[in-house]
Amino acid sequence: MSAVSASEDAPAVGAREAGLVAAIVAVGAFLRFASLNAASFWLDESYTVTAVRGSLGGVWHAVVHTESTPPLYYWLAWLWTQAFGDGEAGVRSLSALAGTATVFAVWLVGRELLSARAAAIGTALVAVSPLLVWYSQEARAYALVVLLCTLAFWCFLRARRGARHAVAWWALAGALAMATSYIAVFPVAAEAVLLLWRRRDRAAALAVGAAGVVGLALLPLLVTQRGNPLAGALPGGLPTTIVRGSGGAGEPRTNSEKLTDAVEHLHGLGISHGDLHPGNVMLARESGNVYLIDIPDFSHNTAESKNHRYSPENIDGSSSEQRDIFAVLRMSCELLGLEWGEESKAYPRVSEVVQSE
Repeated sequence: MSAVSASEDAPAVGAREAGLVAAIVAVGAFLRFASLNAASFWLDESYTVTAVRGSLGGVWHAVVHTESTPPLYYWLAWLWTQAFGDGEAGVRSLSALAGTATVFAVWLVGRELLSARAAAIGTALVAVSPLLVWYSQEARAYALVVLLCTLAFWCFLRARRGARHAVAWWALAGALAMATSYIAVFPVAAEAVLLLWRRRDRAAALAVGAAGVVGLALLPLLVTQRGNPLAGALPGGLPTTIVRGSGGAGEPRTNSEKLTDAVEHLHGLGISHGDLHPGNVMLARESGNVYLIDIPDFSHNTAESKNHRYSPENIDGSSSEQRDIFAVLRMSCELLGLEWGEESKAYPRVSEVVQSE
């Protein structure tokens, strides 16, 4: 027998409250859907787009070899783009839908945990939160994992007071959250411990066990993904890692060659940095791989960020790709110990290209 007796459900929702919540959710939806195609895909999103443009089996291959998260979001995104296309609005609209649903889910949590008034205030704050709106317009897994974690917490609250079937729904939502992002294991694990402590019944034990099986099943994938280009979100990875230069076989590659590889890879994806300098180029100590960070890079007034030392003289008349090329040349000279613009017998090709600039 359960250690927790079922309590009465929350008070019925009146027409006024329902209308208010609907209006708040509508505002949240407008903020998330209105400008989905205002900007082109940025680098992290390009990995998503590349994954979903292939077959369903290709999605799994992309997740294993290029991503740092579990596969659920990418499978859903693949199905979603079959209907809505793989353009900016098509791919991002899945996150926008998840973000809009989160607005409503927060209302459910607020009503279950506190009161109708607190639920309305929390819902309004989430609807207009700049950070949540931002991630609801990105073709990545963030908005979906926020939704699933919120739903898992709501189910946890209901299961804690003994609501019928709530513990099973908690296990499902928690498992889906972990299958979307490894970070979800932290709130799900905390809820599991509290459920076992609070209820101490067979249903809670089975639910926690089922969620635990899903978490353990993801461990081999987590280990495999640690060396991927987007592994900055994994334990032991480089924070804010964006792109990794490719390492060649045979002779060890110089850091300048690795830097060139990284920028060429970036340009090959149709993306340019525009503000490269030593402060946003990282070198991994163990692997020696070169990483570029701060993509995109904007100033406080949302204009493109530029620096004069690592840009051509005509900085305002140059494209971001031209600035990248110039920055690679300048940093390569510094890495090789060459004076800018002077001839070098040791590196004649480098000095020749510099003089042509």
